[in-house]
Amino acid sequence: MQPEPSSAAPAPAPEWTTPPMYAPVHPAPRPALILKLAGPLLGILIFVGALAFHMAVMLPQPTLYPPSNPAMVAYLNNVRILGVVAAVFMDLGVAFSVTLAWHIGTTKPEIAEGTRRGLLSFAGVFLAVWVVFSFFYYTYFGIFR
Repeated sequence: MQPEPSSAAPAPAPEWTTPPMYAPVHPAPRPALILKLAGPLLGILIFVGALAFHMAVMLPQPTLYPPSNPAMVAYLNNVRILGVVAAVFMDLGVAFSVTLAWHIGTTKPEIAEGTRRGLLSFAGVFLAVWVVFSFFYYTYFGIFR
C-alpha cells in the first residue's frame, strides 16, 4: 500500500538572519621580560637563602668537652650529613615549586585570572609556611644541638 499524499502545505523555508556581532576577543598581553626573569631569579635567591638559614641552624655549638667515644662522633657526623642533604633537597624543592608557580602565574596569559592569582598566592604562602615551620622545628626540638 502506498501512503496517502499529504494535503498539508509544505513548511516555509526559514528566514536567513545575520548573526549578532560580538566584540572581538583579543589575547591578554604578554608580560615584560623582567617579569619572566624574576621567577628563576627568585627561585635561586630562595634556595640560597633557605640553605644558608638551615646550615646556620645545623652548625653544632662549640663545647669544651667533645665526646670521646669515636662511635658517638661518627653517629653525630652522619646525622649532620643527612640533615645537610635533607635541607639541600627540601630547600631546592621549595625553591623550584615557588619558581614554577611564579613562572606559570606570570607568563601564561591564557590561564584564567583566578588560577594565576592562586598560583602566586600559593608561592608566597608556601614559602612563608616553610620558613616558619623549619625555624620552629629546629628551635623547639633542639635538633643538631
